[in-house]
Parts: sequence; C-alpha cells; structure tokens
Amino acid sequence: MKAGGHKKLKITLISIFSCLVLIYLAGVWYFHYHLLPGSRINGRDTGWMRPGEAEKILADHEETILLRLPAGKTETLTGSSIGLSFDYSEGLKYEMKRQTEILWFIPETGERKVFPRAGYDNRKLQNAILQLPEFGEEETEPPQNAYMELEKGKAVIIPEVAGTRLDTEKAIRAVEAAIIRGEHEIDLDKEEYLLQPDLKADSRRLVKQTEKINRFLSTTVTYWLYDGTSETLDGDTLCHWLKCSDDGCFYYLDLIDLKIRCNAYVKMLAHRKNRTYDTVEFRSTQLGRRLIPAEHVKFGYEIDETAETEELYQNLVNHLSTVRKPNYSFAREFNDFIRSGYVEVDLVHQKVYCYMNGALYYTCDCVTGLYSEQGRHTPVGVYSIQEMGREVTLKGRPDEKGVPRYESHVAYWMCFYGGYGLHDATWQSSFGGERYKTHGSHGCVNLDYYSAGQLYSVLEVGMPVIVVGEEAYE
Repeated sequence: MKAGGHKKLKITLISIFSCLVLIYLAGVWYFHYHLLPGSRINGRDTGWMRPGEAEKILADHEETILLRLPAGKTETLTGSSIGLSFDYSEGLKYEMKRQTEILWFIPETGERKVFPRAGYDNRKLQNAILQLPEFGEEETEPPQNAYMELEKGKAVIIPEVAGTRLDTEKAIRAVEAAIIRGEHEIDLDKEEYLLQPDLKADSRRLVKQTEKINRFLSTTVTYWLYDGTSETLDGDTLCHWLKCSDDGCFYYLDLIDLKIRCNAYVKMLAHRKNRTYDTVEFRSTQLGRRLIPAEHVKFGYEIDETAETEELYQNLVNHLSTVRKPNYSFAREFNDFIRSGYVEVDLVHQKVYCYMNGALYYTCDCVTGLYSEQGRHTPVGVYSIQEMGREVTLKGRPDEKGVPRYESHVAYWMCFYGGYGLHDATWQSSFGGERYKTHGSHGCVNLDYYSAGQLYSVLEVGMPVIVVGEEAYE
C-alpha cells in the first residue's frame, strides 16, 4: 500500500476513534444528569430522564392507602382525602449517585424501588379515619371489661371480651408511620390496634378482690336453737350482703352495712325463734299430764340481739366459721327448771310431794285453801320459793279498822307466791282427805310440824313449787 493510503487510513481511524471518544464522553456527561438507559423505578420506565422528569412520572397518579381491618374488612384512603403528597427527589438523587455513568452504554436491568418522603394533612387524615364505619359505634362492638359475678354463693371472674372497635389513636399513629415509610398497605387487623378492656381476668386487683370475697362467702355460722332446730347463715345469704362497685366490675364488703345486716338477721332470727310460754305441761304424781298456767315464772328463750349482733359480725369479719348456740338474754325450759328438784302440791288428793334430782324425797298430807270461799283457794300454777324463815308470824289482810284478820305463828315458813306458802299448822287436827272443804286455810299449804321441818331442811330460795288440780275447787 502506498504511503498516502496508509496516512488516509490512519487519519480515518483516528477520526473514528475521536468520534467514539467524543460520543462516550458526551454520554458520560449526559448521564451524569440523566438516568441510565433501561432504568425502571417503581414500575415506571425512567431511562434517559432527568430526576425532575422522573419525579413527575412517579407522582403523576393518585396514591391510595389500603387499610386491612378486623373481620376481613378493608378500606381505602385516597391521597387527595388526606392531603397526601410524595417527594421523590431524595430517592432519585440516591439513584443518580448509585448509577455508574462511565458505563452508560450498558443498559440497566431489574426494578428499582424509590421510597418518597411523604407529606400529609394531619387534620384531614384524622377526619378520614374517623369517618370510616369501622371506627364508629354502630358497626363495632366495644371491649367489655372482666368482672366479678356471684354464682351459687361464690364469686367468679367473668373474662373480658375484646370487641371489634379499633383504638383510633393507635390506628392514626400506625397510618402516619406507614405513610412516612412510603407503604401503601397497612394491616390494622391485629389485637394491638383494638381498644383493650381496662380490666382483664388476670388483673391482680380483680383476682385479689375475688379471693377476699370468697373468703367472706365461705364463712358459715350454724346456730343450734332451743327448739331443737338449726339455722345456717352461709354464702347463699351472704352474697346478698355485698355491694357492687359503680362500674359493675367488683363486689365489696361495706363494714358499716355489714353491722346493719347482722343486726337485721339477728332480729329476724329472734322474731322467728324467740318463745315464751304461758302454760307448761307437767306430769303430776297422781293426776298424770296436765297443762298448768306459768304466769309467775317465765319460760322460753329470747336471743340477746345486741350481743349476738356483735358476735356474728366478728365471725364474718374474721372469717370464723362456727357451730354454736346464739347469745340468749333469757333461756329457761320448764323441764330444766324442775330437773334438780321441785315440790308438787296436789289439790285434788291434798298431797305434797318433794322430788330431788328426779327421785321422790318426801311426801305428806296437807290442807290447802278453804273450798267454800273463792278468795281462799290455793292458786294453781308454777311458782318458786321466794323466801324462807323460822318462827314467823303470819298476818291476814287488815279489816276496816286496820286490824289483821288473823295472826298465826309458824315455826317453818316457805313462801312461794305473794302471801302464799308452805308452813306448819299445829292448829289443824288432821291433814289430807277433804278437810280443806271445811277447815281449809286462807290459801297457804298447811303441813304437820314434822313434815314442814323435813321440807324446810331441803328447800331453798328458787326451788320450784308446782300447784295442780284446779278441779278440787269445782
């Protein structure tokens, strides 16, 4: 080849190379300010574009936020409804720095994700969320607190119910955080976003109070009563003595109210169980079973309401279960009254019987009140020795001049009612039989001197005296 041909080839090659270099350098310069060929960001073709152009493309559609809600529901927030805007400039700057413009001739592959800096109107966001039906009261159920219930005399805890109503504040914070992260789907179908009950079944306060109430309700007080029956105060009744808190979640014990209820219960018990008797049944030695008046010696039993109220209150406050008799202000049964000993005066047979510890100790004849004068009848009834004395002068009621109608000296005097008593009567020539019909006393029980002495030796004040046989004066 000629020298001129070589020179032309050389110049041509240099020119081509220089053009390629210029083209390359131009590409380097160009793609220093533009995105590389093949660039795809957020699903959009952004190759050969300046960042500003790419930002317009990325932001040229309506952004939406999908909310996944409880019960499989979903709601969508549009960008315009919450004043949503996105700034992709920082992300695109990062993409520009990331790309290698010196290799601009090699196309980009793959998808790139650019997260924008989000902006929104806080007031619009809150209003948009609050207007969603899932945040309203009509289509959602509020959470229900755990609470204490009374069942069959025992306190039990009814567990809380979560409900379906979302916690507005938490939901708004979650949406705000997601928007800032550039997320378009937010899962609010989680327990953490639901309104939570204020009181749960495992609450220490609820558990402790339930245990305390059950200690109270497990206390039982059983009364043994004089009539042979029993009454038991237990949880079935005590549960009605508890008060409920204003929020309906707790039962508690009001100690002032408890004292009032204890008193009311004792009054009820006393009203039902107190007994006093006007007549008693007595087994006479010869007359058999008799109902005789008991107006002068009180029989029966009466609960001491003050003392029993206090003791019952202490039992319940201190959780002391017990089986016991109530406190009685008075308690006396006729059989207990005569158990250790008594004197029976039989008007029909004109006999006196003295029993000691259930066995006949002494018996003798007597003369009782005069049959023919009603005012001198010996009164039938239950009495007890009121006083005793030796060498006593008995005086009758004074006449119109104030002079005693009679005066009688006795060696042994055993008074059992008013001016009536047992005493020796040495003026009587005989005792027993029907002598009382013609030579009866003024109402006392006349005895021979020896018998009066025998009785006086064993009787004492308080000893029962039973007078039976009213038919003797019929």
